[in-house]
Amino acid sequence: MPWLNEQAAREHTDIPMFIWKDEDGPKEALRAALDATLRGAPRKVVLDETMRVDHAFELLEALPSNIAKEFTLSTLGELRVRKDSQEAALLKLNAEIADRAMLAAVAAAKPGVAETDIVSAVRATPPASAHVGSQQALLLP
Repeated sequence: MPWLNEQAAREHTDIPMFIWKDEDGPKEALRAALDATLRGAPRKVVLDETMRVDHAFELLEALPSNIAKEFTLSTLGELRVRKDSQEAALLKLNAEIADRAMLAAVAAAKPGVAETDIVSAVRATPPASAHVGSQQALLLP
């Protein structure tokens, strides 16, 4: 855990943390975390494929070669692809909101236009509404 994030993280948990500073880099903290975590001699480690690539490489490099490495697709992947009808509707709604915002931004983006003007154009896009189950939602870009 970067020391800049430590205080905010500690407000939400009391789990052990291995803190590092930018000038030192994370290698020693990672080594200490692995030493504490790998005591039971696990045969497999599962990595979240959404983690930062540089962190994933550091972790893979630090893990003992006799430990199998997998990504969460083998464990959480199935759970991530299962959607009930309400979650699917919310994902569609989210995509529609993002589409409306992107179209407004593209329409406003012209040579000489400031970023703040593009933001204003996105915010000025008229809302639309949709139903998700029995709930009505207002679409705001």
